[in-house]
Amino acid sequence: MYSFLKKSLAAFAGFFVAAPLWAQTTVENPQPDANVSGISLVSGWRCSAGNITVSFDGGTQYPVSYGTIREDTAAVCGDTNNGFGFLWNWGRLSDGSHTVQLFDNGTQFAEVNVTVTNYGAEFLSGHTNSTLA
Repeated sequence: MYSFLKKSLAAFAGFFVAAPLWAQTTVENPQPDANVSGISLVSGWRCSAGNITVSFDGGTQYPVSYGTIREDTAAVCGDTNNGFGFLWNWGRLSDGSHTVQLFDNGTQFAEVNVTVTNYGAEFLSGHTNSTLA
């Protein structure tokens, strides 16, 4: 009960709550409409979560690590174990527009559109920057 009350009070800082505490989320990577390639993180934070998964264009849902320390979420969430992250190889997707969808226990909570540049292979080797231009 105390933990719930502590989180609820933190959410009322400034007398305004944009969303219920359990739904407060920020997707930091990738940014909306970003150009992506290579290998990078899908990451951000969520105040409270069950099993987070990610899918690309509505495909397979992959498990996402959740619960890493994010000191910057303490004022909003009432605790700091709110970070999530998933390492992804954008070379697994074709060139063009794609949708990244994040789920908590099967319910979608975020969506980000990105543009993928695929250099023709999942793991590019044998090239220099001059041969990619």
